[in-house]
Amino acid sequence: MSDDPASRIQEAATRLFAEHGFEGVGVRDIAQNAGVTVGSINYYFGSKDSLYQECGRRLTQIYLAEARERLEREGPRAVLEHYAEYSVRDPKLVQVWLDLQGARDPEKRSFSNREIMHPIQTFLIEALGRSGEATPERRLQMLCFVGAVILRSMLTDEQFKLLTGTSVEEGNEAWKEVLFSRLIDG
Repeated sequence: MSDDPASRIQEAATRLFAEHGFEGVGVRDIAQNAGVTVGSINYYFGSKDSLYQECGRRLTQIYLAEARERLEREGPRAVLEHYAEYSVRDPKLVQVWLDLQGARDPEKRSFSNREIMHPIQTFLIEALGRSGEATPERRLQMLCFVGAVILRSMLTDEQFKLLTGTSVEEGNEAWKEVLFSRLIDG
């Protein structure tokens, strides 16, 4: 854990928000997990809402940094594979986005799309590096891909096996081929 109180707060809050959602976490829970006072949260972040938004932004930045590295090393297809793998390996980003999407407050839903989903979708479209990537059809294809990855990250292996009728390994490979072929070849 970091020595910096703001970093400790953000790390604890991100983990708790991803596990329990915004409504399921209190400021005292975050303070206790971060080893700080409740006043520290207000000092560094202003409010629980602001802290939650900062957690969403930070998760997006972490994902994008990792994805950019993979793009540089391995190319466009690797970016699609990375997104699919990342969302299952570390579902905090998806969990926070889904929690914001389920909020009653339209500004929270707007924030989740503007600050989390839009930068990711834009990066994925640009990473493919093809002319005409920003067409409405291409954006819809990418949105379907992103949605499919979100759904996969929410399914347990048992649920995935039941729904696909395959082993997890076979199903994951077939699932990626179906998703990637439309984006890369189509």
